[in-house]
Amino acid sequence: GMAADPLRLLDALKRIERDLGRTEGGQRFGPRPIDLDIIFHARGAHTCDRLQVPHPRYHERGFVLAPLADLFLGAGVSGSDSFHVTSGLQTALHVWNAMG
Repeated sequence: GMAADPLRLLDALKRIERDLGRTEGGQRFGPRPIDLDIIFHARGAHTCDRLQVPHPRYHERGFVLAPLADLFLGAGVSGSDSFHVTSGLQTALHVWNAMG
């Protein structure tokens, strides 16, 4: 399905952003009504001109790290989860804890 393919997932997220009022060509890193990113993906790393997974700056953003750390510590991670996602969550927890 859509979630299994990172580019199809990206296209779906871009449609949601447009539906919620985001327009193309806005100020980079500026205010916007919504910003949906793919932080990790079950298929692991993905790099092309449209998408980089894991997200290249997730480890710099506390508002991303805090919920990822919560997911890792909570029941949200099971033995059946992708190694790539579990490893990413564990890294997020480590970085979040180091931020204090």
